[in-house]
Amino acid sequence: NLHCCRCAPSRRLRVHRVSQVPWIAFAVSSGLLVFAFHLRPVLVSVVIGLLLCVAAFVIYLEQSVFRTWKSTGFLVIFAVCCGVAGGTLLYGTYLKQVNSISSLRRYDNVLPSEPAAGRQDAGKIFFAHGSRADVFRSVGFKDKDTYCVAPITIDNDDSVVQYWAVGVNCCRAREDMWCDDVGSPGVRGALRVPEGPRFVAGATGQLAQDNFRKAISLAEIEYGLQSADDALFVTWHQDPDRLESDLWRFAMGAWTVELAVYALVAYVAAVFFNQCYKGLAPDGK
Repeated sequence: NLHCCRCAPSRRLRVHRVSQVPWIAFAVSSGLLVFAFHLRPVLVSVVIGLLLCVAAFVIYLEQSVFRTWKSTGFLVIFAVCCGVAGGTLLYGTYLKQVNSISSLRRYDNVLPSEPAAGRQDAGKIFFAHGSRADVFRSVGFKDKDTYCVAPITIDNDDSVVQYWAVGVNCCRAREDMWCDDVGSPGVRGALRVPEGPRFVAGATGQLAQDNFRKAISLAEIEYGLQSADDALFVTWHQDPDRLESDLWRFAMGAWTVELAVYALVAYVAAVFFNQCYKGLAPDGK
């Protein structure tokens, strides 16, 4: 009985160690990917690499796979891999476009007829009163997903289209589009859709940009429009500033859920390894 009393606290300590250390590694790696990678990608990569190297060194030092620290090493490697995957998912879902836009300029009271060539550094655009996304001249281009475009106009201006409201899977083939706040009266705010391999409104990368251009070509033929060569793609929003803050809040909430779920996973894994330890390493090393 005295031996069991001495062993119980030691076993509880092992479970706590084997669960807490991997959870910390998961929190650090996922948090770095979500909130810091876009600012310091090299530093974040170095920190994650160091975590993996330390875990591998701990595994190398131990001789028995069921000893506590070796178990912790394997679980830390698994935790870091899960943290990188989870952090990358959250960043792409909530923050990639926001972080890209936050480094760009804001323009107010922009006329849809103003050349987009002078707004290539735009992140947020607030158009002049009366501006709208013309859903009656919208087009959807089908390529597995439906890529939707509508010209930004004011007073049915038929000049060269400089700005296009875009989205994915939120329109019919012709004359009907409901992406974001398109179609809502009084809306004139927009977020720039960045070029390159970035998350874009439900699709990814250069494929979305190419398919938006194909949809614009159809709109030019269908409605007799002419698009500027350097026209900007935007998403149409009632309040772009609030949307940006909401995305940050959603990202924090989702990250908190990830931490809670992984805490449970880490504890279950620690109990499993502890049971193996009790059965195969009774000497308590």
